[in-house]
Amino acid sequence: SQITARLFSVEIDVHYVFNVSRIRIYPLAGINFSHSSSKVISSEPLIDEPLDSDGILDIGVNLGGWLTYPFSDEITGFSELKFTISNYDRVSLTAGILFNL
Repeated sequence: SQITARLFSVEIDVHYVFNVSRIRIYPLAGINFSHSSSKVISSEPLIDEPLDSDGILDIGVNLGGWLTYPFSDEITGFSELKFTISNYDRVSLTAGILFNL
């Protein structure tokens, strides 16, 4: 059997900036739209048609925050922690470096 699953998501978040010494904290809240679908193709002789889902649209809530810290005038480190509350609950952690050009 072969199983294919797809998940597509669009998120809209709003941030607010708090300056705490050199560190900037950005709490965030937002909305999440996710669409999922799946397809199963069976190698069983009794099932001769693929099983397809038309897809499910789910709306959820995002909660989390950003944190930035300037290492120099040209380089800033950042991190974001975000919780998505929906039928597809998830936690995401992102970190990186911004180059101020």
